[in-house]
Amino acid sequence: MKVAFLSEYVAEDGAPFTGSHLQSHLLAKLVSERWESILIAFSHRGRREEYSENDLRVLLLPPSRWEIVRAYRMLRTVLRERPDVLYVRGRSYHLVVGAIASLFLKTSLVWGVNAQEGARDFKYLRTLVRSRRSPLRKVLLFAPFFVLDLGVAVGMRLANVITVQNEVQMSEVKRRFPNKRVALLPNLQPPPRIPNWEPDIPKPYFVWAAARPTPTKRPRLFLEIARKLPDLRFVMVGYHPDSLPSNLTVFPRLTRDRLHALLYHSRALIITSSPGSEGVPNVAIEAMLMGVPVVSVGDDFGLLNDGGGIVVKDVEGAVDVLRRLAYDEGLHARLSKEAKGLAHERFVEGAREAWIKFWDSLLR
Repeated sequence: MKVAFLSEYVAEDGAPFTGSHLQSHLLAKLVSERWESILIAFSHRGRREEYSENDLRVLLLPPSRWEIVRAYRMLRTVLRERPDVLYVRGRSYHLVVGAIASLFLKTSLVWGVNAQEGARDFKYLRTLVRSRRSPLRKVLLFAPFFVLDLGVAVGMRLANVITVQNEVQMSEVKRRFPNKRVALLPNLQPPPRIPNWEPDIPKPYFVWAAARPTPTKRPRLFLEIARKLPDLRFVMVGYHPDSLPSNLTVFPRLTRDRLHALLYHSRALIITSSPGSEGVPNVAIEAMLMGVPVVSVGDDFGLLNDGGGIVVKDVEGAVDVLRRLAYDEGLHARLSKEAKGLAHERFVEGAREAWIKFWDSLLR
């Protein structure tokens, strides 16, 4: 039995951080403990590579700025490898590869929904229409974007199993695909290693981080919070606003190891994503595993109301909570202990057991 996992990048030190890529890598390593497993991704160093991580075979392809080219390179590799099962998660075009593999190789397709909005049809065309590209470029790009969207739609409907992260996703997926097998499984996350690096930022500081900033991440809310608390320090990762308040430090791009160090020394992680727009953010899990509380504006992710964080309704609520967190050592210590305990229980021990049972039932 051969299982292939598709990912944009591998989760190694120095690689760009993002939750979906990390999950694909971790699941590929888990499956390799019992079955033949291969991880197919793109090298952030820009060249083809192949190596092994214990029993996991890792195959890295040359990247491209065009998604349709990346889809072609990944498809060509999958057709050559001929896996029995294909796991896709993260980027929509992975479903295009999955759809073709399902049709031509009779490969079983497992689709991991990484966000509530990940189950929408024709996202590429909607993004194209709303973009600032010239009318001519929109006309020229219509055909390839339509092909990608069509492949994604077919892939979603051909998936043999769909995995989700929370009850919100479960309800949405069951509503849209009532005859599909759907499994609710927590993110798999080992405790992060803390690198020997400490940012030169006065403490206490609060962090906002996104690998791919989108409107649903609502970075403007974080900027508004920072401006309302000029006596505190804030750090933004992955997004560079046009105007910066004096108490804000920006890292437009940060590797996972540096991000872990930044989080480890922070007072709390702030998440401003629109309610219902995400699953369970990996960056939240990683922060909680290091004992860093999470403050979320609007969404509890099916997680934070159980401890380790605080959910607020709006910016004013966040301002009040952060002011308390900055100076109340007792509150911070309690939330830190809750965060670490809950994350270990749910996303380390509990997640590993749940995913082993899932793959065992699927692959037997």
